[in-house]
Amino acid sequence: LPPSIPVDVTFHVRDKNRMREMGVGYAPLSSRDHVLAELAACPEARPLVLVLKQLIFRHGVNDPYRGGLASHSLTLLVLFWSRNFGGAGLKVEPEMAHGERLLRLLRWLSDFPFGHIGIELGSPLGVYTPQTKEGHALLLQHSRNSGYAR
Repeated sequence: LPPSIPVDVTFHVRDKNRMREMGVGYAPLSSRDHVLAELAACPEARPLVLVLKQLIFRHGVNDPYRGGLASHSLTLLVLFWSRNFGGAGLKVEPEMAHGERLLRLLRWLSDFPFGHIGIELGSPLGVYTPQTKEGHALLLQHSRNSGYAR
């Protein structure tokens, strides 16, 4: 298959009268549901995700199969920032809040030490030292998934 065709290998298995997903890497439907619930609880993150998705698309770095940042990972990253840093000291006019949050997020991203720190959404600390030796990789994880999203 050409690398531009995404492939999802997920099996839906009935376990004690309950459907569950078994897939390669992680369960996409439960991950999607988790992200949608997080976005509903943190509505200020949604516009930031949309702007950053357009930005990474314009620069051609949105394809994870070619080393780019997937939408799921980007959304987890923005949710992490919004929960931990997004509202801290934000005292601007309401119509300027999205722009101010975007500037603060971009500043935070430019200073973040991606080479040796990972981000975990749903943990008390929020950051962790990845158990991998891959340098300069953005590693994101949420509590419903023990694997990494890149």
